[in-house]
Amino acid sequence: MIKRILFQIVLFLTLGSALIACKAEGKIKDDSYVVILSLDAFRWDYSDIVNTPT
Repeated sequence: MIKRILFQIVLFLTLGSALIACKAEGKIKDDSYVVILSLDAFRWDYSDIVNTPT
């Protein structure tokens, strides 16, 4: 019984915080841009450094 109540409280708090975080902030700026950062450590000479099977 206690686990069920605790689960409901945690679920309510999680959904509530998600709804608050997703609300619109107002006007969208026109000068916005996206920065894509690759963290996969790709190198152009990877096949020379490491023995690749293909």
